[in-house]
Amino acid sequence: MIYARPDQTVAAWTAELTKALALAPDHLSAYQLTIEQGTNFGKLHQAGRLTLPEEDVQIGLYDITQSLCHDVGLVAYEVSNHARPGHESRHNINCWQGAPYIGIGPGAHGRIDIGVSAMLLSVLNNLQHGSHPHQIFPLVTASPHLSACRMKKFLKNA
Repeated sequence: MIYARPDQTVAAWTAELTKALALAPDHLSAYQLTIEQGTNFGKLHQAGRLTLPEEDVQIGLYDITQSLCHDVGLVAYEVSNHARPGHESRHNINCWQGAPYIGIGPGAHGRIDIGVSAMLLSVLNNLQHGSHPHQIFPLVTASPHLSACRMKKFLKNA
């Protein structure tokens, strides 16, 4: 869920969040809207066409989120994530603990520690000697499924 939206009040957010929590989820993500420069929201905000709630309202929205989630047994395990014990996102926990994970697709991010240093040195060496990147490291394709299969094969052989 997203809160601190334009013109949003604590009362409106309380009603919206209460309705969502009535569904008895085991996990809830509630993110505060932030405006980033260079985005459409950023341009609208800079032009005065998108106004966020005042800081004290934003603080109130955060506080009510923490309070309502706590009241229904959803423990805050990250700034924006709440879960019943045992229902925390394993991916999020792994990221915070520095565990490896694969990111596949446009804009994806991954962290793989298995032989990465040796592999990168090999890739750089081959690039310096004129090899085309796709000859050296043909893991990324237009097909996410094929990319995942190639990555799995690469990791198995690493």
